[in-house]
Amino acid sequence: MPLPLSLLLDHAGRYGAFGAKAGVYIRENEYGVAIINPAGDTANIDSLTQHFRNGEIWGINADILRQGDRGEPPPWLISMGIERTLIESLGLYFDFVRDVSRIEPPFTIEAGLHRVRGRLLVITGATLGASGKIFDDSFELRRVIRGVDQNTQHRFLLEFFELMHGQTGHPRPNKLYGFPPN
Repeated sequence: MPLPLSLLLDHAGRYGAFGAKAGVYIRENEYGVAIINPAGDTANIDSLTQHFRNGEIWGINADILRQGDRGEPPPWLISMGIERTLIESLGLYFDFVRDVSRIEPPFTIEAGLHRVRGRLLVITGATLGASGKIFDDSFELRRVIRGVDQNTQHRFLLEFFELMHGQTGHPRPNKLYGFPPN
């Protein structure tokens, strides 16, 4: 049964747009409700979360790529921003599922990056030099999970972060940015 549109309109805004704890605009659309953060005073979108009436939640964040555009080639892919955005947003999405939509697992979750070939991966403020270039233009990780506990979330996220670092041919340093926690 589809989620009531009123449920999405009343609650989705509290969970923010993908990568932002708040959303500037809440818009009903033919699929459900979108929470949108614009890029400054432009018509461009920095981030959005789409809550579908079938229970799906999609997040898109253009800002995490834009942060690496320095005006000179090659652009960067800043790992800390990506990791923090995904950690925070996945937790908020699972809070929404648990507290608002009340949909029970299993869930299919997916994370990916697109249009990233040739970007230099930045780790703790420094690049890996020319050997730190991202190999594929797009990569994603899709998994079916049976729980929403933090350990399950952390396993998925760590696997994605390792995939992202693996795109450079270099492994992700253990406990980078303190993740995963003990």
